[in-house]
Amino acid sequence: MCGIAGQFNRSGQAFSPAQKEFIFNALKRRGPEAKGEKSFALPAGQLELFHRRLSIIELSEEGQQPMPSASGRCWISFNGEIYNYQAIRTALSQEYVKLNTLSDTEVIMAAYEQWGLQTMLDKIDGMFAFALFDQKENKLFLVRDRLGKKPLYYSWTGQALFFSSDIRIVKAQLPQAQLDLASLDYYLTELSSPQPHTIWQEIKQVPPAQLLELELQSGAPQLSTYWSLKKKEPLDLNLNEALEQTENMLRKAIRKRLVSDVPIACFLSGGVDSGLITALMAEESSQRVPSFTIGFAEAIDMNEFAEAKALAQRYNCDHHEIVVEDQLFDQLEGLMDYFGEPFADASILPSSLVCQAVSKEYKVALSGDGGDELFGGYPDYGLAFRSSQFAKKHPQNQYLISQLDKLLGRLKGKKENMGACYAYLQLPPEKRLFRQMGFWSKEALYTQKQAPSAQEHLQTIWSNFAGSGTALDQLMRSSLHSRLLNDYLPKVDRASMYHSLEVRSPFLDIDLLNFAFNLPDELKFYQNQNKFLLKQLAKTKIDPQILNRPKKGFSIPIGDWLRGAAKSWGEELLQQLKKRPYFQAHYLDTLWENHQKASNNADALRIWTLLCFELWAEKHLD
Repeated sequence: MCGIAGQFNRSGQAFSPAQKEFIFNALKRRGPEAKGEKSFALPAGQLELFHRRLSIIELSEEGQQPMPSASGRCWISFNGEIYNYQAIRTALSQEYVKLNTLSDTEVIMAAYEQWGLQTMLDKIDGMFAFALFDQKENKLFLVRDRLGKKPLYYSWTGQALFFSSDIRIVKAQLPQAQLDLASLDYYLTELSSPQPHTIWQEIKQVPPAQLLELELQSGAPQLSTYWSLKKKEPLDLNLNEALEQTENMLRKAIRKRLVSDVPIACFLSGGVDSGLITALMAEESSQRVPSFTIGFAEAIDMNEFAEAKALAQRYNCDHHEIVVEDQLFDQLEGLMDYFGEPFADASILPSSLVCQAVSKEYKVALSGDGGDELFGGYPDYGLAFRSSQFAKKHPQNQYLISQLDKLLGRLKGKKENMGACYAYLQLPPEKRLFRQMGFWSKEALYTQKQAPSAQEHLQTIWSNFAGSGTALDQLMRSSLHSRLLNDYLPKVDRASMYHSLEVRSPFLDIDLLNFAFNLPDELKFYQNQNKFLLKQLAKTKIDPQILNRPKKGFSIPIGDWLRGAAKSWGEELLQQLKKRPYFQAHYLDTLWENHQKASNNADALRIWTLLCFELWAEKHLD
């Protein structure tokens, strides 16, 4: 895993030594082991490529970047891993293509030169963001992986194109950049920025599965899509076949991600997803698997140490426990600075701590991220499934039937009835994607009237998948471009790269994703149980009684912090926030005072979202 940056400037202006130093320093955590640069004084202007390296494949100096192709036609600055590079290398060798290194980076350029851009992109399987300069065609390509695992920021001024893995590098070239109030509105709703937009009006991200092409002599950058998730074609499988294929596909995804020239560790909680990754990784590995679990020292009832340790012992893992005492807060300011955009998912804190522990001995770790997205783990997915079933069974008189069932449900003490399904089907699309973590209505929060930008963005995402299948299928596809793209993937990327650790996620394998999204809903939610297939595998691989375990998780006690140890910290940030022109001071005071008096934490995450914005603003807005 690495960091990339660069520019093409038609004025011919190159980066100064001070600017280059800033670029390399900003990218250092992504690539602490080596750095490189390449400049091209072209008739059309100045092109510069920068790279910092975390060596995983081809550890020798032959893997240094920016790298030229064997023919000399192309240069590349690449961030990521191509899991099937060995197979592509073999195919190229059969066509007598010469390669100079053993790296996956060179394979990209050789495949491009031999087969063309689209065929190369169809064939490569991995997580990546790269800049490729074709000297023959006089074109620059910026390309991002299919799900957007790796960041790729850019800005086009009409004269210059700046790009980087790190938004801070692009922003440094745009001193007059303006805060994007629409992105701020989304952040306050969903705790992150709404890709492809960023917190700055002038900076965007290359969208997932898209490439930006710039003909250097003239014209502006053009975006195009090279891949999309196809419309659902339900597989004809029975339950046993679905279980068998799910395990086989997951094993294959893990084997791909075990290709490395350095040892690989794994994250392990007591849950289904990371437990399955650890179990199958151990079965596929010839060496003991290093496993890492994190938990609070005080909240023993919320920890999963015992469950994780039992699984580690079953598979003879080299197990490590990270006990969090009072250091959870220590990294917050550094993370907010490193992130470069406002971000309020508090789970980035434990994520950062476990990455820090792993990175002391390892450069690569596998995680269980993506299991919920592919196999229906979130509660709203289950509700969407049941609502689709309700609509299918009762195409008419839905309101009357739901009210009767609601009445009967109260008499029988049922936890859920058809009334919930009917209510879900009446929700506007944007409300189905809202995770109920931040602010929805903000009229009292803002000093000036703002358009409901977050709602509009979520509605657009939903509309992009109209006609893709059931309400469940539309929700799950939309979530890949909302919660996964904007929150979970950036969280893992920043928390890991902050400590120079590469994280690979087998559940987000493209072949596995295509398989999972073509599974019939009835198999994913067999017996109305969320994530049924993975849980059934977990009964075999983890614990026969796993479904009877009480629900646990690494819960961040934000509300308690803001009443206790972090109260003065929160009050100080709030006072600074009140000086900014965006929010009503009286509303902020009321929100804070109500939380201090409350017996619950209903407003804790909303307050946290505001405080994290101020923490970011002090580093990047002032």
